[in-house]
Amino acid sequence: MVTVHVERTPRRFWPRSALAAIAGRGLGSVPPPMLVLAGIVSVQIGAALAKLLFPIAGALGVVTLRLVLSAGVMLVAWRPSLRMTRQA
Repeated sequence: MVTVHVERTPRRFWPRSALAAIAGRGLGSVPPPMLVLAGIVSVQIGAALAKLLFPIAGALGVVTLRLVLSAGVMLVAWRPSLRMTRQA
């Protein structure tokens, strides 16, 4: 018989449900068409900046810059826990 030991992940300072509630209250007051418009403007501005960067950095450089910047935004928006147990 094989026994499996499962450890609970450590609790974060803010539980996910509390973060979702805070985000819901903050974004809940913005009407959905405005959120769609903000997304459209964001995509268009990103494409315009990328167009200007192509002669300078090349295709691979622009893709790398966009991936690094988006990863940075995701790390700010959703900070993962980097703690590991000894068994990990």
